[in-house]
Amino acid sequence: MANVGDFTPTETTDPTAEADEFTFCGQTFEIPATVGTARALRFAWNLKQAQGQAGRGEQNLRKAITDEAKTKARVDIIEADLTASAAIYDLLLACLGEGQIDSFISVGDAFGVDNAGYMSVCDEIQQVIAGRPTKRSADSSDGPSTNGQTSTESGSGFTGLSPRDQQVAMIEAASTSLVDSPA
Repeated sequence: MANVGDFTPTETTDPTAEADEFTFCGQTFEIPATVGTARALRFAWNLKQAQGQAGRGEQNLRKAITDEAKTKARVDIIEADLTASAAIYDLLLACLGEGQIDSFISVGDAFGVDNAGYMSVCDEIQQVIAGRPTKRSADSSDGPSTNGQTSTESGSGFTGLSPRDQQVAMIEAASTSLVDSPA
């Protein structure tokens, strides 16, 4: 098998940065600096899947004639809600970790937080992750020279955005329509 190259990006989340903190229902929680945008991308993908599933279920419910078809469509809609809830939990678990998730859920339960409340927390976490400063990877003999500066200069991609702005735009585009969906 041939090695086709090193695909490590030249810009990565700075693992030496400090963790971010946020307050939820009066308690402080921490998002480790090492959580990258892949978690937010998976979250957006899972919500997109839930939205599609819900849409198909609603469409099938409108077209259903038999009780059996109506029941199946309703089950699809319920499963879409579960998929969306699992996406929310997955992002929270990935960002808060085993050490904080139980406390986060307990506080949410004590305050009666619903899916919309948890979704708003997920939206904020996505923004925090996407907004983190990046650091150029260590120089390698095969790659371009780097100077170790953070990515505040314009990106070299076709969009003309910095890597941070590209991440923010990508996550916003993936999740914008999902925030207002019934899932």
